Amino acid sequence: MQELPFPRTPFALDGDRLVETRADGTVTERRLADEAEARRVVEEEFGIAVPEGVTLLG
Repeated sequence: MQELPFPRTPFALDGDRLVETRADGTVTERRLADEAEARRVVEEEFGIAVPEGVTLLG
């Protein structure tokens, strides 16, 4: 599991599940649709550049 706390919204990524916990305690969870979405989330929400050839969703 990868987790990245931000002042506005903490995110956690567990396999293909993206979990968002808001400051008010509200938790939303959703499954990532595919590899392209997983790459986008990791790059945009976690700020991690995923190297070409790396597969995030086994």
